[in-house]
Amino acid sequence: MNKNHKIISCAGFGGTGSSAITDLLSEFNGIKGIGTFEFTILHDVDGVLDLKHFLVDSFERLNSTEALYRFERLINNVEGMYKPYLGDVFKQESQKYIDAIIDAEWKGFWHQHLYRGSKLEKRIKYKLPEKIQRIFQNIFIKKRKYEYTPYYLRNDIKLCYDNDKFINETKMYINTLLNSLDKKNKYEY
Repeated sequence: MNKNHKIISCAGFGGTGSSAITDLLSEFNGIKGIGTFEFTILHDVDGVLDLKHFLVDSFERLNSTEALYRFERLINNVEGMYKPYLGDVFKQESQKYIDAIIDAEWKGFWHQHLYRGSKLEKRIKYKLPEKIQRIFQNIFIKKRKYEYTPYYLRNDIKLCYDNDKFINETKMYINTLLNSLDKKNKYEY
């Protein structure tokens, strides 16, 4: 973040008057307000705090993939809300941030992939191929004595396990987003 910037955050429950404080502060010189816009990417469900929970505080290898998937889905869903204030910076920096915190990535399968997409998509991608494989197994390979395991469509598995890197990259990500609110460095706050 620009070392001259100081960030003031005003938050409250909906309709409790926090925007009155924001409006009052923006009356002063040297303060850039963003009006009624709320910078919620930090605390939204599936936002940065949830990422921290799943990647740092309560790490589990497969939850890492799902947390990153859900964060990326959130970014895509809220991009339109951030665009008037941050332009294309929000989407670009969010993708850079995701890429920066991933320590390993490969194609694989786990059951959470089944929960993504519509019922029709699940049937086409997973259920139908599994049924075809089972039929093929029963007709042609049933004499073998090993356990049958269907081959499922592989998706991205992403792992983030470096806690320090996560914290540092998150700080840089948030600083970059906040700095883009005042690209010309006109304001102190």
